[in-house]
Amino acid sequence: MILLLASMSMAWGESFHFSHRWNGEPLRESIKRREHFLALELDERTTMSPRGG
Repeated sequence: MILLLASMSMAWGESFHFSHRWNGEPLRESIKRREHFLALELDERTTMSPRGG
């Protein structure tokens, strides 16, 4: 298992996310843009979810 994780880490680095890239956009920037979008989506879902109580 550790060998698998090590090889995945070597292949994908610190981020396992995929994203579309704009023309001329570096891969790192496209991943950052996608991660920000996902964070906003998750925040909206947690704020809009009904809270028991």
